[in-house]
Amino acid sequence: MTPRLLILSGLAAAMALAGCDRIDAAYAAFNDPPKAVEPVEATPVTPPAPTPTGPVQPLNPTGRGLPVKALPEPMLQISASVTEVAPLVLQGERTVKLFGTAGGDPAMNGLYTYIAFFRSPADGWWVFQLGDFLSFTVLNEVPGQVDVEVEESVMDLDTGTIGSRKRRIIIAFPVDQGPDAPPNVRFMPAA
Repeated sequence: MTPRLLILSGLAAAMALAGCDRIDAAYAAFNDPPKAVEPVEATPVTPPAPTPTGPVQPLNPTGRGLPVKALPEPMLQISASVTEVAPLVLQGERTVKLFGTAGGDPAMNGLYTYIAFFRSPADGWWVFQLGDFLSFTVLNEVPGQVDVEVEESVMDLDTGTIGSRKRRIIIAFPVDQGPDAPPNVRFMPAA
């Protein structure tokens, strides 16, 4: 046997014996667990004060950076304008979402808001525009309906002053309709 094989076989034997000691210790501990300690009266502990969250310090690089090039695909330009997405999860088999794209007048509203129903990878989505708002918030969702609060800019025509208001709307649509026909979407004011 070569010296190298002797060393390797010695290391293997030592590791096997070390493993046996651990197995024996585990077996003994399992069969003879420590005796339970008498209960001690607990003293209330005050939880520590929450750590204040502040700005995170900038990271330091740990290696050379890799260059990244801008992508020229037109669909990415369209995708980059999406600023808000709210997936609707209670619509059965159908994939439905509300989303907003930046692109309106930044002084008046500016968030084009849509509801979209997925058809298939080949056919894409049925997309319906709901309006041009500042923002939207999903208040409630049930199969076939989503209740939304929108905030929108309003202009006083006498003074030219721009203000904002909130209003609520109901978006209703059938849930059992197949992906081949466009959903019949209804958009209703609500209290």
